[in-house]
Amino acid sequence: MTFHKDPNQKFYKIKIDNIEVDMAALWPGQEHFFNKIHANPILIEGFKFANLEVVKEWKMEMVKKYNRLKDKEYLEKINSFQS
Repeated sequence: MTFHKDPNQKFYKIKIDNIEVDMAALWPGQEHFFNKIHANPILIEGFKFANLEVVKEWKMEMVKKYNRLKDKEYLEKINSFQS
């Protein structure tokens, strides 16, 4: 898939136990967040996942930049989980 029809921002969507997971290479303009994700992953059963604090920061930036409902909903879920 592409993000906002931008051919430079491609990603794959897969489902694991009904949980949607996005996988992507580095997107132009998002290097800061990808570098933070890669620098501080959470390791679960040999697989690396993005740190929730970094995801939260990134989602906040996406809401600010694109005002997407999906990102707002993720922020609510993250905040609920953390409290």
